[in-house]
Amino acid sequence: GYDRATGVDRLALRGPADVRGFLHLEGVPAGAYRLQVEAEGFAALTRRLQVVEGREARLPEPLVLAPPSRLELTLVPPQDPYGRPWEVRRWGAENEGASPWQRANEEGQWRSEPLAPGRYLVQVESGRDRYRQGWWSDTVDVAPGGTSQEIRLPVVEVVGTVRLGQEPLEAVVRFGKPHGGRTLRLDADPEGVFAGYLPEEGEWPVSVYTEPTGWRTLPVVQQAQRMHS
Repeated sequence: GYDRATGVDRLALRGPADVRGFLHLEGVPAGAYRLQVEAEGFAALTRRLQVVEGREARLPEPLVLAPPSRLELTLVPPQDPYGRPWEVRRWGAENEGASPWQRANEEGQWRSEPLAPGRYLVQVESGRDRYRQGWWSDTVDVAPGGTSQEIRLPVVEVVGTVRLGQEPLEAVVRFGKPHGGRTLRLDADPEGVFAGYLPEEGEWPVSVYTEPTGWRTLPVVQQAQRMHS
């Protein structure tokens, strides 16, 4: 494991388990650790562990290793509505951290690296920089032997016009969810027209930026196929 509380020297301590699977390490400094268990032919397993000075730290339950499994996703549609590839990453159990972003192939298929069976948070995004969009996130259970799942991604079209009084304005239109931190940016042209897609139905808070007014927050907008601001 390593000391994540202080990050000092990224302390690493290693030791083998005996024939009964019992492991005992002495002289471990106090701190928060990530315990990783590896054995040939099995998926690595990670758990969090807090070590308190002067006390013995015990795991509340045995660590059970299993052969490696994979998570396979088929994303529908196979690309985002702008024709960009989907990108997927997963967060491991016990907050072990995120995998790198990986692109799904042209058929919308994505396959994880070998994993221990368990529950994972999976995220799907696309785009780059200020046009990066988060489309979907949820937990997925990976069973022993692997799990294959089809994910149907909601795509909701929005079209609108930005005006100041009766005059159309070039603007930035920002849709943002109050929970989850998702914000999506659409650009209105010199005629004030914007068009794009949202990743889910429902209410969306909207902010608009124009040079004459700066940022202004509009009333919450109900999802619809056509919207005017």
